[in-house]
Amino acid sequence: MLAKIEEWFLIIALSAMSLLAFYQVVTRYVFTSLGFTWVEELVRHFFVAITYIGAALVMRKKGHQGVEILSRLLPPRIKPYHSLYTDVCALIFSAAAAYVTFYLLLEQRAIGIITTATHLPMWAVTIPMVLGFALMTYYAVKDIVCTTLGLVRGRKGEKR
Repeated sequence: MLAKIEEWFLIIALSAMSLLAFYQVVTRYVFTSLGFTWVEELVRHFFVAITYIGAALVMRKKGHQGVEILSRLLPPRIKPYHSLYTDVCALIFSAAAAYVTFYLLLEQRAIGIITTATHLPMWAVTIPMVLGFALMTYYAVKDIVCTTLGLVRGRKGEKR
């Protein structure tokens, strides 16, 4: 369910961003006076949202943590431990980033900062960052649990 929400959000946001950017280019260079300044800012907001939610989606698919060349060179017995190490590193980073961006959001809300052209509250624009890092934290915990359970189950069948 969560995966489908992520994917549909990314599809809709990327489509909206593309259409808005195309509109802005056409109106600016073809009609030279019909472009709106708020469109560029909205495209930037979509780009930020796509970046952080997309990073979470890539992490869910185990697409960007670990050093591939190193894990390929490791013996099969060591690979789960390397995976566990990279998952713990990802957890530390994503949890710290989620914490910091959440408090950034709270500060922005308390101060009442608004964006220049769209006049949106800045804290609303920061929500995808917080969600992206929170999702990355969730996926890191999930990977750690799965890898740990695999190691524990693997040990039970070993003969000493």
